[in-house]
Amino acid sequence: MSDATSISDQNQLPAFVQLTLQGEDAEKFLQGQITSDVTKLGLSFQPTALSNLKGRIEFGLWIKKQDENQFDVVLSSDCAEALQTHLNKFGAFSKFETSAPTPIYPCIVADEPTFSHKDEHNTAEETQAWMQTSIATGNYWIVAATQGQFQPQELRPHQRGGMDYDKGCYLGQEV
Repeated sequence: MSDATSISDQNQLPAFVQLTLQGEDAEKFLQGQITSDVTKLGLSFQPTALSNLKGRIEFGLWIKKQDENQFDVVLSSDCAEALQTHLNKFGAFSKFETSAPTPIYPCIVADEPTFSHKDEHNTAEETQAWMQTSIATGNYWIVAATQGQFQPQELRPHQRGGMDYDKGCYLGQEV
């Protein structure tokens, strides 16, 4: 493979960022927005989705709970600005703050696709392994080009704990 090809291939790989939501209303706000039950989250990233008002996935997310009022959210970097706009709009009257996006790298840990801030995971090989494992395990990712194309149930997040039908309503559920 030529250097030009490998650079081109690396430009096609997905990139991800992490945002942190922190504040006394963070849990309550997220509970009404995403498909997962926020009260059941742990310290490992779990897939979830945030839909638009038409019931289509606007943001494919991975979320973990750091403590009662702090949540780390990972998404495709090309969707980060749109998510921040969404959070500002829908969370205008909620008491939480959102951090600036920071790079986070897809990786495989214990044969599962996840994310890490460690530079050792910032490689094309690691990202490709994450993509292959994600496809094999049904772990989808939404990028700007695929926003609004799928309903949550079409991508089966319930099979990976990313949708909870008993938690109550979330944005776009009624469609």
